[in-house]
Amino acid sequence: LGGRDREQIRAYATGTDSQWYAELGFTAHKLPVRWQDERDYDATAQLVAQARSALGSDAQLMVDCYMSWDADVTRQMAAHLAPYNLYWFEDVATPDQLAAQAALRADIRPVLLAGGEHEFTHFGFREIAQANALDIWQPDITWCGGITAGLRIVDLAQQVGAQVIPHRGGEVWGLHLIAATECVDLAEVLPGTRAAQPDPLWLNEPPVVDGVIIVPDTPGFGVVLNEDYV
Repeated sequence: LGGRDREQIRAYATGTDSQWYAELGFTAHKLPVRWQDERDYDATAQLVAQARSALGSDAQLMVDCYMSWDADVTRQMAAHLAPYNLYWFEDVATPDQLAAQAALRADIRPVLLAGGEHEFTHFGFREIAQANALDIWQPDITWCGGITAGLRIVDLAQQVGAQVIPHRGGEVWGLHLIAATECVDLAEVLPGTRAAQPDPLWLNEPPVVDGVIIVPDTPGFGVVLNEDYV
C-alpha cells in the first residue's frame, strides 16, 4: 500500500534474548527496561553490556523505558550508559510530558529521545512538533489512524526534521508505511525467545532473514488471518 520505494528493510529485535538475536543476524536490538530503584542503574548497564557484547560494537542498541523514568533518572542513565553508545531512549515519560522531554534532549546527547506510539491521531504529533519534544517519532499504524494518518505524520516529521520509525514497524501494517515513505530504514519485530516464539496470528507475513525483511509485493497488506485462531 502506498507504493514500494524500497524492496527490503533492516529489522531490529525487541526483547531480552540478545545472544539469540545476534545468532539470527540482527544488527539492531532494543531492550525493555523499567525503573524501580537505584539498583536499576547497574542492572540496566549490565543488560546493555551483555547486548553490546553479543551483537558487537557496530550494532545499534536502544532501550524502551515504558514511561518509568523521570528527568533525573534519564540524565543519570545517559551518563551511566554512555560507554555503550545507545541510539535512543524510548518512552522515558508519559505522553503528556512534552515540555519535560523537550528539556531533556540536549542533556542526553548523543542519545536520542523516541516516543509517540500512544498518540491516537496525527494531531498528537502536531503537539509533539510544536513542543520540539522528540527526535524520533514512533506512530503505531494500527492505533494512530492507519496508513493515511501515517502519511500525514511522516510529512509533518519531514517539516520539522524528526525521524520516523513506526512502533511495531516489522508487522505488515507498519512495514508498508516504511516501504512507501521517508521513514528510517529500521523496522521493529518481537521474535520472542528461543523457548517461546510467538504463534502466527497472520499467515504470509514476510520473515526476517539475516536481520532483513523483504517487502511483499502482494495485494493489500499481503496477509490473511490464521483461521486456527477464530
